[in-house]
Amino acid sequence: MGAWDHPARGHKRFIDVHCWSNRGFGRILLPGHLGWWSPKTWAGPHTEPTYPEIVEYLCCKSLGTEAGFSLQGVSPSDLGGSPFMQRLAEIFRRYGELRRTQDVGNEIRARLAEPGCEFKLRETDYGEPYFRPIHTETHTLSVEAGKEAVWRVRNPHRRQALRLRIEGLLSVEPYASGRGVVLAQFRQPGEFSDRSSFERILNSGKRYSYAASAPGMSLEVGPGPLTTPAGDPAGRVLACHRSHEDHVFSSAEDDAYSLCDHGERTHRLRPAHWARVGRRFVPPANLGQAEALGVWIHGDGKGELLNLQLNGPDHLDCVCDHYITVDFEGWRYCELVEPETDRFEAHSWPYNRCVYKTYRERFPYGQLAQLSL
Repeated sequence: MGAWDHPARGHKRFIDVHCWSNRGFGRILLPGHLGWWSPKTWAGPHTEPTYPEIVEYLCCKSLGTEAGFSLQGVSPSDLGGSPFMQRLAEIFRRYGELRRTQDVGNEIRARLAEPGCEFKLRETDYGEPYFRPIHTETHTLSVEAGKEAVWRVRNPHRRQALRLRIEGLLSVEPYASGRGVVLAQFRQPGEFSDRSSFERILNSGKRYSYAASAPGMSLEVGPGPLTTPAGDPAGRVLACHRSHEDHVFSSAEDDAYSLCDHGERTHRLRPAHWARVGRRFVPPANLGQAEALGVWIHGDGKGELLNLQLNGPDHLDCVCDHYITVDFEGWRYCELVEPETDRFEAHSWPYNRCVYKTYRERFPYGQLAQLSL
């Protein structure tokens, strides 16, 4: 049970979510499974490479929870011409051999199964396997002119050498390149006016809907008094929260998962604070290869979370989130390339009842139905 398809991004978070969902299978005396896994190198901004520490994380959770997984997209031809794939294959081999030939104690399994805990499989001088705790962090650096870029991390383990991987990310054409597609200009009242509920059908055939805002929340978008540094008119986004005791169906990190329906969450009534307003495109807009977003924001430094969300047509039920934390004051130009994944679980959004919408599916940029704030 639990043979989900492989994710395209947010791998470690996806593995933790999958392990959490598998806990229910013990109640019906069935072994859990961590799904199909297809190691990836570079496949565009919507697919994160499957780096060695991700494979090791998968193997540790598999060993810790006593759940298998199935590889796909791995063949002799893949391995022969790719040193990267050969490196991953060696990790799979070592863990597979450990599972077949040696017993791992319950105390060690319990440590390996802990969400967020990372290890590397090593051998002593006598050939005995052991697990070394490690700690990894990811930091995305975008250097602004005239500002110092500082990243502070804390190693929870004993003193050791630092190791870094530097990954070059995609660049974006300048705001004024002339090759962009204008999605919103904030010049007319009512440009963002769609507050209709979303009606969705899950893979299981179940229907659910969610409103444009949680109880007590409201959101208005309209022309504002400022002009961007690029000389364009700016809109004003005004979100308000009134004291309210009503609860609403929304997601949380402790969501239960259906035992029978593939990758589907069971939302509960809980307090939540989100609001949405959208601009619809009829017919759907074709963005071509303009897959990055550029936006000027005049921040008030209050720490709001702004989500610029792309919505696909109803029959595709696709969303592509882009988060901006407004922890700054004054103007800032924000470039948004990769879809947001890792932080989804930390917020009480009402959508994504099926985990694939955030972790797996690619957004259809030729069929943009709505831009939501």
